[in-house]
Amino acid sequence: MDIRDHLFLKELRKGKGVEALTPPVREGIEHEIQLHPGTQPISVKQWRQSPEQRKVIQDWTKEMVQAGIIRPSTSAFCAPTFCVKKPVGWRIVHDYRQLNSATILPAIPMPRKEDTFDAMGGS
Repeated sequence: MDIRDHLFLKELRKGKGVEALTPPVREGIEHEIQLHPGTQPISVKQWRQSPEQRKVIQDWTKEMVQAGIIRPSTSAFCAPTFCVKKPVGWRIVHDYRQLNSATILPAIPMPRKEDTFDAMGGS
């Protein structure tokens, strides 16, 4: 793992703003989620939130768009966004459970954590 990844995770755990967490731009990377045949677009209504939580989500969204991490979308798919209170403020969370249940899992075996740790032992 690259040392910058470690530093990024440390800053993330400190609850720093997006300017400290902005990952490098990775152009040309696309990701497609394979869904079970016949799956209709999944759109879950936004949950009710306090005015404080709505403001946190609005501010976070604006910050992420300005940083180029997310972009506006008109997709038929929609998952609720909400906040979880943490000691350093609010954490933004998205509920993708329904999308996950319609996703075809790749037939690629995940490496065993023990093997990964063994491989890192010589680093």
